[in-house]
Amino acid sequence: MTTTCPLYTKGLYIEKLNASEAQVSMCCFQTSSRAAYTNINFDNNPYLESLRNKSSTQDKIKECEGCWQNESIGNQSYRQGQIAAFDQLGIAVDGSTDLVSMTYNCQNTCNLKCITCGPRFSSLWAPEYKKLNLKIALPKTIKKSYSLNNRCYEDLDFAKLRLLHFQGGEPFLTNDHENLLEKAAQDGSIQNLTVSYNTNGTIFPSERTIELWRQCHMVKIFFSIDAIGKQFEYIRFPGVWSQVEETMLRIRNIGLHNIWIELGVTVSLANVFYLQDIIDWKNQIMPVTNLGDAVGMYINFTGPVGHGGVVLDLVNANTVLQQRILSYTATLTDHNMANSIRRYIKNCQPNNDWIEYLDNLDVLRNTNWRTSLSQLSDKSLASNL
Repeated sequence: MTTTCPLYTKGLYIEKLNASEAQVSMCCFQTSSRAAYTNINFDNNPYLESLRNKSSTQDKIKECEGCWQNESIGNQSYRQGQIAAFDQLGIAVDGSTDLVSMTYNCQNTCNLKCITCGPRFSSLWAPEYKKLNLKIALPKTIKKSYSLNNRCYEDLDFAKLRLLHFQGGEPFLTNDHENLLEKAAQDGSIQNLTVSYNTNGTIFPSERTIELWRQCHMVKIFFSIDAIGKQFEYIRFPGVWSQVEETMLRIRNIGLHNIWIELGVTVSLANVFYLQDIIDWKNQIMPVTNLGDAVGMYINFTGPVGHGGVVLDLVNANTVLQQRILSYTATLTDHNMANSIRRYIKNCQPNNDWIEYLDNLDVLRNTNWRTSLSQLSDKSLASNL
């Protein structure tokens, strides 16, 4: 199995820290630089250069551990996804250093405070973190709410850029994505771009955004939908499912010739017993795009994006709950999803912190996980946790 990654010489990830500085890496799964940069030079950035040097002599550099772990349990890694994307677009991976794939982390401005997230990626989370006495895992220098006018990307050369991905926060609540697309429109590179977004499906894009999309080669919308109905409203609090469903259908029906849609599901203890509901909803309500292409679905597993992501990780299931998860996955009609979950929970390390976390969260939000997530409650509390 090759361990080569096209992003070593072709990829860039930017996460703004404040009004003028940003951290960088080659992708959002790779360990980011400790140093902050006010102007990003893709060819000569010290951190990127150090990673390129490492990758030329080591099969698996430690900064890419996330991908190696995914691949070790048989799941597709981000690295493998990028290899497929390069192949699909006919992009040659040679020895030259060219900016071909870029992921931009927009401001952490968000209108949801999902139970698996935290302040790093949602501006709404900070007050509740303090009330829960949780540590906000951000260096004191990071003030994302003041990063609106950060244009550290200004001098980047987009001439060979083909893949441009936006995540947040909620990208459609900021102007970050439009600013980068305007830059691409001005230098003429926009027509070659496959632009993609991770969005929570609550915001309909502006008219200017849609006009910029018309100029792109392709636009991919990845709706982050971890459940439907009242389970969605609990997990992605304070979202309203009926409004999100309406917005997603409006985006699907924009009428552009170049839009591709997928559903991204982050699997955790909170939603693992509701996955078939999402599959059924997709098949019944949004099976295809406006042009008749099949709407895809993929999963990932919650991780250290916030305290909730850590404690609600599937690996915290005890033996009884693990067996109930395995039994449930046997009923899923999406066999790839089922197999990924089975591989993931092979090495469980039981931890019950998630119960206390949800109980405390309910006190703050006046919610009740035992009611909203009754399948989890029935299957977990009956297992003598």
